[in-house]
Order: sequence, then C-alpha cells, then structure tokens
Amino acid sequence: MLRRGVILFVLAALFVSVISVAGVAYISDCGSGNFCAWVDTSYGGTPYQVFGSDNNWPGWIDNDEESVYNHGTTGMVVTVFDYNYKLGDLYCVLSGQAFSSLSHPNDGNSHGWYYYCTS
Repeated sequence: MLRRGVILFVLAALFVSVISVAGVAYISDCGSGNFCAWVDTSYGGTPYQVFGSDNNWPGWIDNDEESVYNHGTTGMVVTVFDYNYKLGDLYCVLSGQAFSSLSHPNDGNSHGWYYYCTS
C-alpha cells in the first residue's frame, strides 16, 4: 500500500512539473535568424517570430509588444515602427540585443532589418 502511495505521489509531482514548464516562456523560443516580440514582459507568451521585414504585424501582437529580441545572424539591426509600412520609427534592436521590458511598450506595428539604426 505504501509503495502504491509513493508511486501516485511521484506521478502527481511529474504531472505538476510538466504543466509548470509548459507555461513558461523563454527567450530561446526565438528561432535563429528571427526577430521576435512577445505580448508580455520577460518574453512571456508565444513569440511573434519573423525572418525578414514585416510591413503589417498580425493583430494579436500589433500595438501589443512588451519584450523583443533580435536573434538575427547577419549583424543587422531591427527598427520597430509605430505605423504600418515602416513609418514612424520607434526604437532599434541591435543584433543579439534583447529587451525584457520595453520603455515604450505596445507601440509597434511593423519592423525592418537595416545595416544601421534608423531611429
């Protein structure tokens, strides 16, 4: 009986561990070569990942980014813009740079890759 109780306890502990880990977001969720943005600080939630520029962010991240990461591999910077079609530059993210909590969150609508910061 004691052995069965121990086994059930271990199984319950493993189940809780799996659920806890599944809800955690990591900066490493951003694929190599991508620009990533999250709706929560500290890279929380599902990252918006894109390889290349985007003139019009999808509705779920549009004006809702809280943290970002430039995981590019070419050394280029990412400029995030206030409006669609890369208008109204907001901030620049250097290659390899990440911001876990933006000072101007929830403003981005588009972004582009450049050799230098445009903002």
